[in-house]
Amino acid sequence: MTKEAKKQRELAKLHAMQTKPDRKGSMIALIGLILFFQVLDMMATNVYTFLQEGVVLEFAGLPWDADITPGGNGYEAYQSTLSLITYVSIASYAFMGIAPFYKSLADKVGRKPIFVINAISLGLSMFVAGITKNIYIYVAMSTVIMFFTLHDMQLVYVTECLPAEKRASWNGIVIAVGNLAECAVVLMRFFALQPDGSMGPIPWRSIYMIVGIVGIIVFIISLIFLKESPYYIQNRIAYLEKTPEQLAAEKANKVDTNSGIIPAIKMMIRNKQLRWLSISTLIISVANNMICSYNTSILAQNGLDTANITIALALICVSNALISYLCGRFADKAGRKWTCVVLCVLCAVTFSVFVFISSLMSSPLLCAIIGGVSAGIAISCYTNMSNLTMLMMGESCPASVRSSIIGARSFFMASAVVAIALAGSLFGILP
Repeated sequence: MTKEAKKQRELAKLHAMQTKPDRKGSMIALIGLILFFQVLDMMATNVYTFLQEGVVLEFAGLPWDADITPGGNGYEAYQSTLSLITYVSIASYAFMGIAPFYKSLADKVGRKPIFVINAISLGLSMFVAGITKNIYIYVAMSTVIMFFTLHDMQLVYVTECLPAEKRASWNGIVIAVGNLAECAVVLMRFFALQPDGSMGPIPWRSIYMIVGIVGIIVFIISLIFLKESPYYIQNRIAYLEKTPEQLAAEKANKVDTNSGIIPAIKMMIRNKQLRWLSISTLIISVANNMICSYNTSILAQNGLDTANITIALALICVSNALISYLCGRFADKAGRKWTCVVLCVLCAVTFSVFVFISSLMSSPLLCAIIGGVSAGIAISCYTNMSNLTMLMMGESCPASVRSSIIGARSFFMASAVVAIALAGSLFGILP
């Protein structure tokens, strides 16, 4: 088939999708599917964080009641295994280099195919991580999970398919629902790790497999019922209907209308708004592992038992959801920029309270409450700050290159993650 024939075939398909009438309740169904995927995304993102001490203890060959506090008999083995996971993760980050190119495909093949691929990939990788006994395969699956959770195609649907005046509010609602879904992981943790530190009736591996099954269900539903983004259809048709002369004129005038990573990077360099958002993304992403990945281990090494850690994690989820909901409403009224500034300051203050103040509490319950609330606010401020900068990028560029811009954004995120992972690997040398 010639290139022209392929283009005409794609145009015919897009026109058919564009003229197809919306069914009654289609917007409600779309919101429901977005929320369902967000539940999967947040559960997959946080399952290792919430079960970290259980996962590390098993791979370290330590008993469930091992003393992993500094100076304890299991501390060195625990730290060594935690550092090994970090070291192996660094080697796996080479896989993250294809993330920008993968994300940019959404501007060529559509939003729905990427949404569907993300769902099945998350489901299968969670399932494999739950059954493997090999730490290297486990870390590889964790990298795959991180790869597909970083894409956030559900938030692209929020940007393109929901009312513009309520966009940040819906963004906050979606994130808040995902935060509440983390409570399900906390509840499952309660059955996986008993208050005395022993393994419960539901092993942590079963929790991974349960989340994997959720991913497969989301895949089936989205494959059958999810519609393509109307913004993508409209802009893709406009691009395909341009004549060679029009494309040549745009290229001569340096108009960036092509999708793909290279045109996206050029646009980010030329556009002041996108350029500063990219720099902000790089700075924000440096803190990702520190703020989001070690909370369970910090709580455990502060001397909290399993029951109090579970209380702290539940408070993290509730605080996270509340801040996310309020953040969305605030961003629609006060603006994205000033919301990010407030979130940045609040994140720094509350994370400092979590690390330096909560551990000084003499009562384990008080330590859990202060630690859980402060960590929840810090994590929520951090993730909402990151998501708002992504939303600002999406709002600051044409829809025809939106996924490519968000894909190019991954270069900055991956660079920061690799840098902090290298720094984190020094924990084994400088605990």
